Amino acid sequence: MFKKLHILVVKSFIPPFIATFVVAIFVLILQFLWLYVDELIGKGLEAWVIIKLLFYASVQVIPLAMPIAVMLASIMTFGNMGENYELTAVKAAGISLFRIFMPMIIISALLGLVNFWVADKVVPEANLRLQTMLFDIRQRHPALNFQPGLFNYDVEGYVIRIGRKSPNSDMMYDFLVYDHTNAEANNRVIVADSGLIQITKDFSYLVLSLYNGCQYDDIPEKQFDFEKRHFPHRADYFKTYRVIIKLEGFNLKQTNERLFRSNYQMLSSRQLKHKIDSLKRSYERRKLYYVNMLINNYLFIRGIKMLTKRDSIRYYQDLKIWRTLKPKQLKVVLNTDSLYRKMSYAEKQEVWHVASSYVNRILSQLNVAAIDLKTKKVWIAKHQIAYYNKFTLAIACFIFFFVGAPLGAIIRKGGFGFPTIISILIFLFYYVVSISSENLILQGVISADFGMWISTILFIPITGYLVYRVSTDRVVTNLDYYMEKLKQILNNIAKFVRRKKFKHQR
Repeated sequence: MFKKLHILVVKSFIPPFIATFVVAIFVLILQFLWLYVDELIGKGLEAWVIIKLLFYASVQVIPLAMPIAVMLASIMTFGNMGENYELTAVKAAGISLFRIFMPMIIISALLGLVNFWVADKVVPEANLRLQTMLFDIRQRHPALNFQPGLFNYDVEGYVIRIGRKSPNSDMMYDFLVYDHTNAEANNRVIVADSGLIQITKDFSYLVLSLYNGCQYDDIPEKQFDFEKRHFPHRADYFKTYRVIIKLEGFNLKQTNERLFRSNYQMLSSRQLKHKIDSLKRSYERRKLYYVNMLINNYLFIRGIKMLTKRDSIRYYQDLKIWRTLKPKQLKVVLNTDSLYRKMSYAEKQEVWHVASSYVNRILSQLNVAAIDLKTKKVWIAKHQIAYYNKFTLAIACFIFFFVGAPLGAIIRKGGFGFPTIISILIFLFYYVVSISSENLILQGVISADFGMWISTILFIPITGYLVYRVSTDRVVTNLDYYMEKLKQILNNIAKFVRRKKFKHQR
């Protein structure tokens, strides 16, 4: 009997899991398209390139889509069973809820292991291919990416500027074209009143159709006569002039993947752990370097050398003592007040000037050190976030099952309606907590060892509460109960406000 019941639960879980998994990946890919749509439009990409991009992007979001699919499929599965009174019949037969959940607990644990393997082995490789392709696409020359008043350097060998565009047509005005194809500075310049910029259908050539202009060519000579301001050149006036430029760099190239291999998004958990240790050692060495630099260059030693150069008789004896002391003994023996009182007004002014100069230099060095060390700490934190994400998303598959299954048994609603709304709200809460924790880690407020587990820690009591409620057949979604509690809270707030107003009036 148990075997048939377990098979029934598993068969009921698989179809909604596959459907919700595909939907979750599709929704997450839309975020990718939203981020990179500006870089993909107008590049003349072939269909296979777009398909590869979408494939790598879909692999990239699998670790995030898996927990969503587990939770939503669990709610739908046990929601359908509750709606059809199958759970009631099973409980009436004396079978505990834990027995019903057992096959799904095993499956969710296996899905968690699969999710970790994908995040640890597959996603880094997909990220590497995706970033490499995006880098290659960014190098392709954009179609008609000419902005009024700005010089455009996208076309190799040419610098093109337009003054304005016609709002009603493709016509452009006030052309200025520098021809650098001979690699001899600006030896050829084209000026035109108006023109069109067009690209052939195969994106191989850019055609400049210029009207009413002039082409200036410098005539090379051995020596220019700068005194007479004589620079020989030739001017060719035209009514119509066409420039055909081959777009050499427009074909998609295959960048060496080793350029991106060291990025934290392309590393496995073992590589990330090794990289984090290396970065921490580098951070400590850098911090020690700044400390030694400040001690050796700015604390007492330079001041001693500067003051010992003075030959003033009034405090020569004090300075003679300085030469025989080590820096650690200065704070014990040196009487700076008496030394300062012996100085003249001009010497005091000089001391203040030198001291303020040293302080400003120290502050400048401290600012540089702070920025450098903060950058290194943020870089370490990003590696730590990527490392712990592989584990937290894998465990999320297991936790989200214990959120979805009890909710489905309690709300007793199947289909894509109400369960989808509940799942989205729960996942948004989990996602917001995770993103907030990551931001706090990057700011150095909390450590990654604790911060990356905050969302998981918060969900453990929630899952325990839901399992307890469903095991005791208690309702979680009793709106009357929660509305009554809300009314009590609002009444208490109103009483508190009235009491404050009454005291203020008195």
